[in-house]
Amino acid sequence: MNAKPFLPVAALCAAAFALVPGAVSAARASVPMPYPPAFPARVVELMDGDSFKVACEAGTVEVRLFDVNCPEFDERGGDRAKSITRQTTLGRRVWVFPSGKRPKDAHDRLLARVWTPKGWLSDVLLRMGAAQRYADPDKPSAGLVGKPKAQAPSKPQDQGAEPSGSKAKSGAQSDPLVYITKTGSKYHRAECPHLRHGSIPIPLSEAKIRGLEPCAHCQPPQ
Repeated sequence: MNAKPFLPVAALCAAAFALVPGAVSAARASVPMPYPPAFPARVVELMDGDSFKVACEAGTVEVRLFDVNCPEFDERGGDRAKSITRQTTLGRRVWVFPSGKRPKDAHDRLLARVWTPKGWLSDVLLRMGAAQRYADPDKPSAGLVGKPKAQAPSKPQDQGAEPSGSKAKSGAQSDPLVYITKTGSKYHRAECPHLRHGSIPIPLSEAKIRGLEPCAHCQPPQ
């Protein structure tokens, strides 16, 4: 098999390992990681609602959301989708979870899910009616699910504001990030003292699938 097309992704993941304490040893753990190594980054430029550039230790990387599609910037609804992504991410620290099956798209963009201070960016866009979910993210040709909601453009919000509506606020934390260790049986909050030797971020749903229990000390979300 010719592995050359995957070299840039391999280099990116190697840099990501250096950014996540304990990630190298975690890759050797008996329980496999659910994703390629996640890495922290900061959004520095937006193309449209579902594609943007992030700055990380590997350099500047263009990211395309793996599981949803937003209108292009010159299509109806494109400006609104881009505005929501700008309010949610621009200049902020996010976690990038690269896709394992399709590392990059035809435009050489890293395919990934992105965790923001408001939750998964894809979920924020879906709740606001600014995106459609792929029927099968690994096969975009399978089409999209549903139609974008017909909504009036939202009023400008402060960059730190949550999307309006109680449903949006509660949904943002439906699958928060929690932190685990190489061999532990618990999951934790980021600030838990039990993580002083390193941690690995994973979604809460994945921690539950693994059978991990919440830490009694830091009391993470359940």
